Amino acid sequence: MTNLPVWLLDVDGVINVDRTDAWEGSHQEAVVHGFRLRWAPALIDQIRLLHTSKLAEVKWCTTWCGLHSELEQLWQLPKFEPTFIIDSSARIAGEMKLEAARRVLAEQRPLIWTDDMEVPTRRSALGRELHAAGRTLLIRPHWASGLSPADLERITNFCREHTLQPVD
Repeated sequence: MTNLPVWLLDVDGVINVDRTDAWEGSHQEAVVHGFRLRWAPALIDQIRLLHTSKLAEVKWCTTWCGLHSELEQLWQLPKFEPTFIIDSSARIAGEMKLEAARRVLAEQRPLIWTDDMEVPTRRSALGRELHAAGRTLLIRPHWASGLSPADLERITNFCREHTLQPVD
């Protein structure tokens, strides 16, 4: 068992965005299964670093879970566990994302959840439920620009604050 924070990572509106101007350097684009992806390489580098430095365990929490291997290859990421795999509606995906967040908290692990649509506001009943554990960081970036450098700084600080040595 570990107390390593779990980062539930969405793709569209979080990594795959219309605007990458918040990140220094250029953006990259590719087509995966007929869908255009556009991202900031610096963001991908930060995600990879947090996972490989063992500050967080990144897990896919996205409708792209079924294509996680393609994303990992495209972005040269290590294998991240998908939290679910569906061939269904976004509504069902939203329910499955919430279930994944609740599972992390039930395991007594710190939770980071980044999603442009499903992350609840802190004022909502659901937001209060998820924050009640006191070890939750919820980030709902704007769908067009996704995660910012400031968001990654918050995530990194949260990880450093909550990462503990593995528990026997």
